[in-house]
Amino acid sequence: MNMFTCKICGEQVSKRQSLSYQDGRACRVHSEVSESAAQKIATEAQRIQNEQKKVEEKRQYHQHRFDPYKFDRMENQCWICGCEGTHLRDIYLQQMVNMEKIKITAEATGEKINILKMMDRSNQMVDRSKPILVPVEVPDDKIFLVERRIKSQDLAPLVGLTKGAQLCGKCIKELGLSWKPPEVTPDQLVASSVMYDMTLKPIVQKVAEEQLASEAKMN
Repeated sequence: MNMFTCKICGEQVSKRQSLSYQDGRACRVHSEVSESAAQKIATEAQRIQNEQKKVEEKRQYHQHRFDPYKFDRMENQCWICGCEGTHLRDIYLQQMVNMEKIKITAEATGEKINILKMMDRSNQMVDRSKPILVPVEVPDDKIFLVERRIKSQDLAPLVGLTKGAQLCGKCIKELGLSWKPPEVTPDQLVASSVMYDMTLKPIVQKVAEEQLASEAKMN
């Protein structure tokens, strides 16, 4: 049987008769030994509890509920400050509608207008009273920062998954992020122009005609 020398009284004790104490073992009968063992057990239990709490907090933070009645999409809001704005895609769409409206009006009145003037006038017609919401790319070293500041816990996990977020210009600047339109090659431009004429243009024309009719009634 292995015997140990008690660190307190110096007696020889077995492993069953002793407890771990300081850098050796000591008799169970000493009060300081039992107190030290109880403290170690309490410390370890607290450590385990803290780890479990961290795991649960992380699980709740990253829980992604797809219930359509509960999922907070913040479609027309900045994910961080919550301000209501207009999505960049809607700005682009309205600009296309505006160009069709200008074209329809010019054809009706006989006005001659070039494409650059049409684009400039179309841009001026866009409602800019609300902030523009931009789908901005989030670099790896900014993901945790953005996740922690997003108002909706439903949307926070999407930042890490997609490395992107929908933000207003003010929040983009405050976070030190940047946005630039994607680069488009001439071939892509030609292809997108063909696709626009085939699929989207009839819809845009219809929306333009409806908006002109509605504006005419208001006037």
